[in-house]
Amino acid sequence: MNSEQCPENPKLRAPADIEEKIIHLRTTYHLGQLRIAWYLDRYHGIKISSTGVREVLLRHGLNRIHAVRTNNGHEFQANFHWHVEDLGMQHVYIKPRTPRLNGNVERSHKTEVTDFYQLLTYKDDQDLRAKLRIWEDFYNFQRPHAAHNGKTPFEVLRNRLAS
Repeated sequence: MNSEQCPENPKLRAPADIEEKIIHLRTTYHLGQLRIAWYLDRYHGIKISSTGVREVLLRHGLNRIHAVRTNNGHEFQANFHWHVEDLGMQHVYIKPRTPRLNGNVERSHKTEVTDFYQLLTYKDDQDLRAKLRIWEDFYNFQRPHAAHNGKTPFEVLRNRLAS
């Protein structure tokens, strides 16, 4: 098997000005591949796939996750652990019975329980998914957040991207 890298085809590369925008969005706002592709399409009319964004980030060394931190739930055991390690990342477990080490996730779960699940009845998984999508849109685009001084997460993101 040939272990040499394939030569890059410059015709397939994103233009330099688009690469600059991708790098700016990643380094300034820490947006992921999908969000960068969505943002460029929506606000600049630039069509680029998330794979194209990924290639730009890889070329510039900006697509590297060093560690994944999880609780000790069964879903994060052997298979997940070795998959993360195979991808070259470190998998770190938080200490058992210390939810304070996973505060953002625990707070998110509390909000979901009090604002969504306790107030809801649903028939099946599809019904739940549909209602969850509606609630997520409300949560991100209409519901004011104390952490954002009464603004929605979307307003905060829009203001950050505009400045």
